[in-house]
Amino acid sequence: MKKGYVECEDCNGEGYIECRWCGGTGEIEDGEEMVACDHCDGDGKIECRECRGTGKVECRECGGTGTIEEKCDNCRGTGKITVDCEECNGYGYFICKVCDGDGRVEENGEYVTCERCNGTGKLVCDVCGGRRMMEIEDPECTGRGIVEKDCPVCS
Repeated sequence: MKKGYVECEDCNGEGYIECRWCGGTGEIEDGEEMVACDHCDGDGKIECRECRGTGKVECRECGGTGTIEEKCDNCRGTGKITVDCEECNGYGYFICKVCDGDGRVEENGEYVTCERCNGTGKLVCDVCGGRRMMEIEDPECTGRGIVEKDCPVCS
């Protein structure tokens, strides 16, 4: 059966139902004789009004799309995930290039505190602010917080 559709419950997927005027016999009484039922043309069956003779109806669970939307498990519906900072590779800092991480520089034959890093030898990452982590758009749900899955009823 096509995705997004389910078997019609009214006609059990047959596309037709028993004629209610003749009770499925195809004949009705006309005076003292039996004649072909003019509602079903003597077939004893009429087209199912629910499915219009197709035997299938649009799935109520997914509205005929074949998919349903659910909260993304990966990001818990936020659309964002936390990963190691891509700028500093999760270190939270960079080694100061002025002092090569020593915290001191030589000036006039003496070692003085590096002004660039204030003597720490490190510079805080501008992207993560030293937290080592950063939030990015969840690739699993493309930042929507919702993922599409096959409909459990019709797929």
